Amino acid sequence: MGEIEKEPWEAACRLKYRFHDDGWDIQMATQISKGEAVLMDHCFCPLKMVQVSPNQFKVCSYKSEVLFL
Repeated sequence: MGEIEKEPWEAACRLKYRFHDDGWDIQMATQISKGEAVLMDHCFCPLKMVQVSPNQFKVCSYKSEVLFL
């Protein structure tokens, strides 16, 4: 696997954390390292198969509300 691209994270963190006590650059580094840790986990799968009925399955993202029903 590769690395997370830092340019989009930098732009988003500059806006979101511009008034944060630690500064946007510290928050960006923290968020990137958390994201890379999730991606490096071999058990992580961004898509899940959920059985809707006995013969039907639905593909959901890992943050989908359907997974928590």
